[in-house]
Amino acid sequence: MPRKKQKEATVFDLKNTRTGKYLVAKSKGLPKKESAIIAGFSENTAMHNTDKIENTHLYHALEKKFFKDVISSQITMEEIGEELVKNIKQDLNLGAKNQAIEMALSKLEPEESLTDRDERVFVVIR
Repeated sequence: MPRKKQKEATVFDLKNTRTGKYLVAKSKGLPKKESAIIAGFSENTAMHNTDKIENTHLYHALEKKFFKDVISSQITMEEIGEELVKNIKQDLNLGAKNQAIEMALSKLEPEESLTDRDERVFVVIR
C-alpha cells in the first residue's frame, strides 16, 4: 500500500498543534519533559515518550520549516557563502578546511553521474 504524501508544515501547525508547541518550547531551551507538558501532552507522555513525539513526520517537517525560517531571517546565503570561503582559505584547522571544501564542492558539482545522453559530444569537421 503506497504511503500518503507528507503535507508541508506551516506556521499554523507550529502554533496550533501540540507537536508544534512542543518544538517551540524545546527551542527556547526548556527540557523535553517541561516542553511536552507545556504543549499539552500527558504527564506520562512527558515522562516516558518524548522520543515518540520527536520521531513523528509532523515534528520533522515542523523542525525543518522552523529552523529554516529562523536561520534565513538572521543570515543571508551570501553571508554563509562568505564564511565558507573564509573557512576554506584558513590553514589552522585542516579538518574544518577539508569539510568546508567538501561542502562547497557538493553545492557546485552534481554527485550523480550524468546520463548517457548528457555525455554525448558532437564533433563537426569542415
